[in-house]
Amino acid sequence: MGDPEALVQFGRRFVEVARDGTIESFDRTFDGKMTYPGADTIAREYAGLGESQRDFVRQLVTAIVDEAVHNSLSAIEQLDWVTLLAVDNETGVTTDLKVDGDGLTWMLEDEGGWVSTFGRYPRSTLT
Repeated sequence: MGDPEALVQFGRRFVEVARDGTIESFDRTFDGKMTYPGADTIAREYAGLGESQRDFVRQLVTAIVDEAVHNSLSAIEQLDWVTLLAVDNETGVTTDLKVDGDGLTWMLEDEGGWVSTFGRYPRSTLT
């Protein structure tokens, strides 16, 4: 068994970057705060929607992001030839997150899991 804190820190960063970072990027696009090619078109089209349609789009984005994050972790879990290691540079302790975790997707989504513990955005009402 490696360092249990390594699994917690992996979950925190995964949710912050992969999930919340993606949702935030779309929120900023909808709000007209992004400048990548096509962002202004997305913001303009979004602004033209009714309030309930805009809420639906935001809920849909969250649902899609959550599904993609879940499927990414699931793929990592299912690939026997992929190892997910965390190394504490101070202590040298190596943690195999796939082995020490009780299922990465379960840890992501379970009540009290990474999304509910570390996520800044609530789950979609669509799922």
